[in-house]
Amino acid sequence: YASGGTTPNAILASSNGYVYVANWQGAAAGAIDAFLLTTSTPSLTLQSNPAITGDQPIGIAEDSTGSFVLLLDKNTTTGGTTFDAYTFNATTTGLLDFSASGSTGTTPVAIVAVP
Repeated sequence: YASGGTTPNAILASSNGYVYVANWQGAAAGAIDAFLLTTSTPSLTLQSNPAITGDQPIGIAEDSTGSFVLLLDKNTTTGGTTFDAYTFNATTTGLLDFSASGSTGTTPVAIVAVP
């Protein structure tokens, strides 16, 4: 399945039945693409309206409550890294809404959400 970006850096199988792929788009903004996972077929269906990220998403996780998708995002221009949080859209199942962002150390390489 095409993931919608030039470099899929991280994949998350979410508790909501979707698979999220954090894609790098080169020098442009990255994205988190959502795929509906249908186990009866089995198949993946790419959903429209990906969540926009910084230019190089490098890690993705879901919090233990199933309320947030958490992202590490490296900025190739500034060399900084952000920790971003997304919530699940209340109207459209599977879509993500940006919620918050903060700075991290200079070289994080992974993110993990502990149950």
